[in-house]
Amino acid sequence: MDKGLTFTVLGARGSWPVSDQEMMVHGGRTTSFMIVLDNAVTVIFDAGTGVSRVDDMDTAAAQEYHVLLTHYHLDHIQGLQFFKPLYRAANSFTFYGAPPGDMSLEDAIGGIFRAPWFPIPLADTLSHKRFVEIDAAPIEIGPLRISTGELTHPQGAISYRIEGPRATVVIATDHEAGHTDVDDALVDFARGADYLFHDAQYTPQEHLELYQGWGHSTWQDAARIAMRAEVGQLILTSHDPSRTDADVTRLIEHTVAVFPSTVAACEGLQLPI
Repeated sequence: MDKGLTFTVLGARGSWPVSDQEMMVHGGRTTSFMIVLDNAVTVIFDAGTGVSRVDDMDTAAAQEYHVLLTHYHLDHIQGLQFFKPLYRAANSFTFYGAPPGDMSLEDAIGGIFRAPWFPIPLADTLSHKRFVEIDAAPIEIGPLRISTGELTHPQGAISYRIEGPRATVVIATDHEAGHTDVDDALVDFARGADYLFHDAQYTPQEHLELYQGWGHSTWQDAARIAMRAEVGQLILTSHDPSRTDADVTRLIEHTVAVFPSTVAACEGLQLPI
């Protein structure tokens, strides 16, 4: 069993990518996370524009990619369109997700590859692809045991609990706190995790005045869930595209007053798992 695995943040921005000079510390790429199991197997959670950081790791040798999706909004899958490994015949992909409505998983992902929005159909990309619809059973990939939970988000989203040889990471990137049953379930799902990535896209005032029902939480919501779940560290993520690095720093200052072990997700952040 590999005891040296690392969980890496590839992108932590919500809604759409940004490139403003004042947003470089936490990064402008949209949500994606990665665990490299060995030289040939990579596990990816969500495929926003952050997934482009994997391009340089792809080699001439055959690579195996496991891509687990929380949902299908563009900021979580738009990186796939120009993801170079998807276009190499030697590579294989297994996509995991909960299909929306009566749509298949393949159709949900392939929607962004259709005319008039994109010139190359997903089926025409050269890699071998397999599609696995998530159910209640844990997913085993190498030494990782991955469970799923429910989140509150328009058109649905799921959370992931990833148990590795060294630590447990929970991802709850797009969640609107305030629905008691779902929040309680998330607390149980995240209980005792070493790291909790939790949506903190809005300030309390923004959420109250403008964004109720949009599917995102505040730093206060994230802190409450982290406290109740007794996690080791809270990592705020899904940063609003208008949020500068200074703004994110202020959110962290507010949050640590409630839950001291808090940081903000940024591109390149690495955690043992």
